[in-house]
Amino acid sequence: MMKRNSNNRSNDTYGCLLCAFKTTDQKKQADHWLENHSKKIIKIKEEPPQMCELCLQQFRTKEGLDHHLQNNH
Repeated sequence: MMKRNSNNRSNDTYGCLLCAFKTTDQKKQADHWLENHSKKIIKIKEEPPQMCELCLQQFRTKEGLDHHLQNNH
């Protein structure tokens, strides 16, 4: 989930595609992703869909459903 932003290896900057994190160290890039994003992606895949009982719209997480309920019903 990272993208290299330079063609010159000595000045490579790696930016996270999911947040504003940037680094020139590829190991820090991997550590950042594992620490900040990988568990969230795994959690989303493991959770059953959450359904709004009022409009039947489905959400990947309970947090998404709660947000929907607060803002729409």
